[in-house]
Amino acid sequence: VPVTISKIIDLLQSVQQASPRMNSFASGAIVYFADSMSGNTIQYPLMFVTPLAMSYDENTTTYQMSIIFADIVHTDLSNEVDVVTDMELEARNLLSQIKRGTLIDKVDCILPASSTPFFERFNDHVGGVVLDVSLVVFEDINACEVYPSPTPSITPTPTPTPTP
Repeated sequence: VPVTISKIIDLLQSVQQASPRMNSFASGAIVYFADSMSGNTIQYPLMFVTPLAMSYDENTTTYQMSIIFADIVHTDLSNEVDVVTDMELEARNLLSQIKRGTLIDKVDCILPASSTPFFERFNDHVGGVVLDVSLVVFEDINACEVYPSPTPSITPTPTPTPTP
């Protein structure tokens, strides 16, 4: 079964669900980041995945992803450093799960990866880090059709026997 962008997003969500800190998951284009927070459906901290590009090689597919790890910043900004620190740890946890944890046999990533701290005012005042990472899936490009199963002949064919 080939790995698709849908499967990659499911794998990333499995890391979010296993995290004791991360409460919500969403994915889509970055322009929908603020929309995903409306309606009080998001419980922070949030992991938001944006697929950027896919590239195909002979034995690999590489998915470039932008992954936002965001949490609420207090109105007095007293927890800005804590928010960035906690979200940075979650980004590093994701890389750890890929390299040595639950995703080790499913996907790999190209290191070094980079993250950028941010503070934004969307519907909520949030901060955190944006992890830019390339995820690699090893899969063979194989154009061979599946060979049909052999069917018995109607009449048996004589098998040659060697002569002494």
